[in-house]
Amino acid sequence: MTTNVRRVVTANLHGRSVLTSDDSAPAVFDLGGGMSVVELWKTSRMPADLAERDDAPESGPLSLTPPCGGSVFRIAEFPPEPEQGTSAAEAAAMFEKMGASPSGIGNEKARSALMHCTETIDYGIVLEGEITMLVDDGEVLLRPGDVVIQRGTNHGWVNRSGRYCRMAFVLIDGSRSKGV
Repeated sequence: MTTNVRRVVTANLHGRSVLTSDDSAPAVFDLGGGMSVVELWKTSRMPADLAERDDAPESGPLSLTPPCGGSVFRIAEFPPEPEQGTSAAEAAAMFEKMGASPSGIGNEKARSALMHCTETIDYGIVLEGEITMLVDDGEVLLRPGDVVIQRGTNHGWVNRSGRYCRMAFVLIDGSRSKGV
């Protein structure tokens, strides 16, 4: 599990740029089953207030989505998928820790119990390992350096590689156009 991610933060003070912190990320969440999330930064609105202090929580609750009108930056580690897959109970427990509900539980058409949908635009970058992104009508294998732009779609992550995958994510609050 990722427990020590260095986070360096800057700010403007009296017209000069300064380093305000250089320390371990303040919030690490164990979601169970070997999955972890490191919360690095949150903003509460757009445009972001550049003078706003860090509001990444030092402890829960973790939210899958950013604040309304805001953004969140995090690193997630995905363990290898168990041979039998992730059970509905395991997926439900994991999403409950993030204050969310998976769309794959109880949905016989779902490709995985880990399927979910958020009203966000997500920028994901594979840092280490590899992972398969599932969507309703397809899947794609992602490797280090690959980037995914997830635009409010039903999706899930499955690590079939046999080793951990580490990804960086930026989630930005969004809304659906009428009729979509």
